[in-house]
Formats: sequence, structure tokens, C-alpha cells
Amino acid sequence: MLRLARGLALDEQTGSGSGINKLGELFASLARDEINERHARRKQFGVDLFGEPAWEMLLNLYIAKVDGKPLATKAVLAASGSPTTTALRHLSVLELKGLIARNTSEEDQRVVLIELTKKAYSMFQTYFLNRLEMQDKALVGQDTSSQIL
Repeated sequence: MLRLARGLALDEQTGSGSGINKLGELFASLARDEINERHARRKQFGVDLFGEPAWEMLLNLYIAKVDGKPLATKAVLAASGSPTTTALRHLSVLELKGLIARNTSEEDQRVVLIELTKKAYSMFQTYFLNRLEMQDKALVGQDTSSQIL
């Protein structure tokens, strides 16, 4: 998977058509897996032990960005898995750090849409590529250690 991601990253950087958004789709599947793993962990160990509302929101916003669909504030707050006031506080911090942008919906002026900034999207691309590299190294290490045994 790492080789595929590197190829798609190169395609995306050079502007050749095959890698455009394919890398985002690959990484969005990793983000979905991470969300599912986090939900399974909370189900097994309890909700109160593990809480990272900002990360939960960012993962969901990354997937939404890849899908081309900004999320309404209400959906982002729900994705955080935390009380509304806590989630709103985290949203403010994310906005101050330049990771999210809030825009009024063109269809309904009462709705505020939230999406990742280019900066945050780029950070996610790097994060997931690094994560794949670490997994690849771990697998290589497993192969070597199994030969020793």
C-alpha cells in the first residue's frame, strides 16, 4: 500500500491525472478505518477513557473534504463525541490554528459549513503517508524477527 501511496503522491504533485484525488480517497479509507477503530475501542473500554474531540472532528472533516462535501457545524459537533461546549471550544482552537474554515451555506444562510483548510489537508496527506511508512517498517521488522524464531 505504501508503494501505491507514493506513486499517487507523485502523480498528485506532478499534476498527472491518475493520482489526483486517488491519494485522498486512499487516505480517506484510512481515516474511516481509524474512526471505526476508535469507536470499537470506546465500545470495549468505555467512552470516558478515550477522548480526542479535535482529532475526531478533523478525521471527519478530512473525509468530507475528499468527498467534496463540507460539513454543517451540527455534524462536526456530533462527530466530536463530546459535549457541545467542549466541541465548540475545540473548533475555535482549530480555526485559530488555521486548520478549519467556517463559511455560511449558500442554500441556507442559517447554516455554517466547516471544512479543512489546504494547510490541514496537506498535513493529513503527510500524516497518512508517514503512517503507512511506519506500518511498512513494522512489517519488515516482523518478517525479520519471524526468521529469527
